[in-house]
Amino acid sequence: MKKWYSNLNADLKTSLWSGIVVLVATLATLPLMIINLLDIPLGILLGGFLNTLYYFVSGLNRNRGESKSALKFDAALIIIRFTLFAALGLVIGWLYFKMNIKIFNLFAFVGAYLFPIFIFMLLSRKEVKQ
Repeated sequence: MKKWYSNLNADLKTSLWSGIVVLVATLATLPLMIINLLDIPLGILLGGFLNTLYYFVSGLNRNRGESKSALKFDAALIIIRFTLFAALGLVIGWLYFKMNIKIFNLFAFVGAYLFPIFIFMLLSRKEVKQ
């Protein structure tokens, strides 16, 4: 098992740990349903899933090597990720604050979107030191 994990690149390790953290955070906040705050776990799930999916696809792309097509695909992934984040953030904010429809919590969405970036910084820093 350790050999399998050590062969993963930083993006795939980030997607693995992010998926675990998203699952644990969602399960930990599910009791908020009792007091009618289901929007927080759903915001965590949406934001974490979006960034975890990006790191997973990016990690699979990095296994292709440093060819021109792989670098172009990586640039396209970054643009798609930030475009989706901005679009979903605007829609969630509009629904939450203007229409008073509380399906997803905007702050949970942004927080869950940001923590895989911190995980990636820690894991890539570890790889550079080795």
